[in-house]
Amino acid sequence: MVDSHRELDWLARRRAGESVRLIAQRAGVSPWEVTKATKRFGPFPPADRQVGRTYLTTFLLEERRQRWIADRRRGVRVKEIAERDGVNHQTVTRATSGWGPYPARETVEAWVEARQRRRSLGAIALQFGVRPATVQRFTTPHGPSPARRRFRTGSRRASRSPAGPV
Repeated sequence: MVDSHRELDWLARRRAGESVRLIAQRAGVSPWEVTKATKRFGPFPPADRQVGRTYLTTFLLEERRQRWIADRRRGVRVKEIAERDGVNHQTVTRATSGWGPYPARETVEAWVEARQRRRSLGAIALQFGVRPATVQRFTTPHGPSPARRRFRTGSRRASRSPAGPV
C-alpha cells in the first residue's frame, strides 16, 4: 500500500482482526505508532491473528478435521492423532466432538467378528492401527470370544510315577 495511506491500511487490518503487534511488525514500525494512529477509530474486535501463530485456510482446517474424525472412527486415540499433527489433544477433541461415536459402530462390529473368529487382540489391533487394550475394551461387552482350542499331547497324570509317595 502507498506510504501516505498506511494508517488506512492499519485501520482495515485492525478491523479484520490483526493484532497491533502483527500490523507493526509487517509495517516495520513500533506497536505504539500503530495504536496512536488507529485508537480514535476504535473499538476494534478482539485480535484473532497475532504474531507467532500459524494460520490455516478454512479448506485445510476442514480437511484436517475430516481426517481426525475418520481416525477416531477407526479407533485411533486422540493423543496419537494430536502427536502426529503437532497439536494439543484438546484441539482434536473439540474439533471432533460432535461427530461420534468413537470408534464407529462398524469398526467395533468388525473387531467383535474378528474376535469371534478367534483372532488375537494383537492381530486385530495391528490390522486396524490401534492398541490391543482398545480392541479389548470395546469387544468385551459383546460377550466372551470363543476359547482357543488347545490340543494336549499328553496327560499330566501319565507323567507322574505310578508308585506314588513312599
